[in-house]
Amino acid sequence: MESENYYFIRCGMEDVRFSELEQILEGYVQENKIELQYSFPYIATVAAKIEEKSVVEELVGKGYAVEPQNILRQLDTEEL
Repeated sequence: MESENYYFIRCGMEDVRFSELEQILEGYVQENKIELQYSFPYIATVAAKIEEKSVVEELVGKGYAVEPQNILRQLDTEEL
């Protein structure tokens, strides 16, 4: 499993903003550009596999925070 292709995508906590994110991501799914893993509506976050860096750049350009899922492992390692 290549962890560099797995991301957390976050937006503001407003329900409308999260709904917009879900619609945008569904479009990418239909184009086979991403694979959704989990949706965490209570923290306005979606976990997804994104193969193309251009998709990451597009999401960031639209105002979403896109972070590698392995960021949590990196933080744990730094504290040891």
